[in-house]
Amino acid sequence: MAEAIIGLVGVAVGGIIGVASSIVQQSYAERRWKKETKLKYLRDERTRLAEQYQQVGVTWRKSAQESDFPDEVVSLIAISLPSEIAKAFNLAISELKSDRTKWATITGTFAKPMRESLEAIDEEIKELLS
Repeated sequence: MAEAIIGLVGVAVGGIIGVASSIVQQSYAERRWKKETKLKYLRDERTRLAEQYQQVGVTWRKSAQESDFPDEVVSLIAISLPSEIAKAFNLAISELKSDRTKWATITGTFAKPMRESLEAIDEEIKELLS
């Protein structure tokens, strides 16, 4: 009888250890999956923003020289880009319309939030990788 109880306790302890190790493995796998998913999202977002910033930059130079901003550029900035970029863009357009001699300064003011947003994403990626 005592041997049966000892055997039963051994089976129960083995089962508990097996369940606990499965839970630990699942928890680790989930944390790893979340980290990899976030890393992929951040890399994709950085690529998307960099491409859009490039497109806006090229169009900005052309449009600023002609003092004409196509609807597609304004829409892209207003809808697709972060709000800080849209605010900087609107400020840059209003300043450019009032004083065309400040073009270089205005372009720098407009480009700074773009660069900072990419740097913030780069920093998040570095944190995930470390």
